Amino acid sequence: MIERLYQQHQKWVRIAASFVGNDLAEDIVQEAYIALSKYSSKEKIIRNGLVNRGYMYFTLRSLTFQFYNKKRKSIFFWKRKI
Repeated sequence: MIERLYQQHQKWVRIAASFVGNDLAEDIVQEAYIALSKYSSKEKIIRNGLVNRGYMYFTLRSLTFQFYNKKRKSIFFWKRKI
């Protein structure tokens, strides 16, 4: 399943880069591969023999939101300690 996703790796990196920029795009895509292998089923990712691009897009977007929320919380707590 991950091998099928990886065949379009550059496309996923470009999508993630549109959310977080080039510096973090690769990290977000790697996190997506991990999350999908842990929490998703092959039937959700592969439909009619093709990768479900909408599902991958949603996964990348969700992981981007999670990244920014964690970053915002850590900055908030760091400023409170000062």
